[in-house]
Amino acid sequence: AGGGGEPSSQQPSATTTDGAGATANPRTYNCYLCGRGFMSRSLGIHLPQCLIKWIAGESQREPGKQRTPPLPPPELADPNDPTQIRAFKDGVAEGVLPKRAADIEAFNKRMGDFWSQASLAACGKCGRTFNWEALEKHEKGCK
Repeated sequence: AGGGGEPSSQQPSATTTDGAGATANPRTYNCYLCGRGFMSRSLGIHLPQCLIKWIAGESQREPGKQRTPPLPPPELADPNDPTQIRAFKDGVAEGVLPKRAADIEAFNKRMGDFWSQASLAACGKCGRTFNWEALEKHEKGCK
């Protein structure tokens, strides 16, 4: 999953342990632009690349249908310039990404909500939401 701007089918999860303390699931953090989950170091690498991909994809659309990229959510915004993504030192934004399971779930919910508002568009006929490519195909057959 993930091609076409859809979030991965795996829900982001927090690290859990079995009775012996072994890690069962790795922590993943959602991207606010594409909805996919990434490990903390990978998210820092992914975000700027995803923004570049967003801009490149929009530049291929008709001028009247192009969207500007959404501002980063407060958690991921540069404190000196909220229009920019925070710099991650060695791929990690210290003090930004949560570590506790409940906090990671809340972070991922906020990023998922942000993603759906920023990246999905509603059909003018039925109101269902899609990524842009799927919306164009859907609207041709929607009654």
